[in-house]
Amino acid sequence: MTGVVLPETIEFIDYGAFIECEYLENVNFPQSLKYIGGCAFAYCDSLKEISIDCPELTLSECSFSPCRNLTDVSINAEVIGERAFENCTALENVTFGENIQKQ
Repeated sequence: MTGVVLPETIEFIDYGAFIECEYLENVNFPQSLKYIGGCAFAYCDSLKEISIDCPELTLSECSFSPCRNLTDVSINAEVIGERAFENCTALENVTFGENIQKQ
């Protein structure tokens, strides 16, 4: 699987939902998304860029840890959990939106 198209109505991605999907390159994150569980995208080493514009989102701890080839993150969310991007060793650019209340 190289791509995931999430429906516009999705609000919840559970713990480990896409863990170790090593070929996953693209994921859309609809604005309706309110929760991404821990390790949901852990070890998705083909992810290089992610853009999340979900103003009510809680991104749990270790959600993208480690995605070793992730270089660019743009995130507008309400809460970013601890170690959400831990060991993302290639990460070069992170852009935070204005809605973030807790990091």
